[in-house]
Amino acid sequence: MAISKYAAKEIYTNPRDMEISIKEDGVDKLYFEITHGPMRGRKSIIKSMPLLCDTESLIDLIEAQLHSIYLYGLNNLNHAETKWRKLLTEEIIQCIMYELRENKIVKVYQLKL
Repeated sequence: MAISKYAAKEIYTNPRDMEISIKEDGVDKLYFEITHGPMRGRKSIIKSMPLLCDTESLIDLIEAQLHSIYLYGLNNLNHAETKWRKLLTEEIIQCIMYELRENKIVKVYQLKL
């Protein structure tokens, strides 16, 4: 799944202001959506296509996407401009994945990170 540079930058530089949810589309298909938190109007950042898969496979896809975004941010963004922000880290990714596996939704803005 391709992610735009804009979406990658938004997630990398604002990981504490987002929500990730797994949703059903019909009987057998699942998709995920990453949105901004309530302070930014819950606008969609990424919405996957509906996939014929189980929840665990979709969670693995989300984890792979978050790791890709993390690596993109490390390698491509000017950290002098972003150093004051709390950027996406491996620790945040692990917290997100734990919550997704437990609840199929994670409101990162409510986590104590």
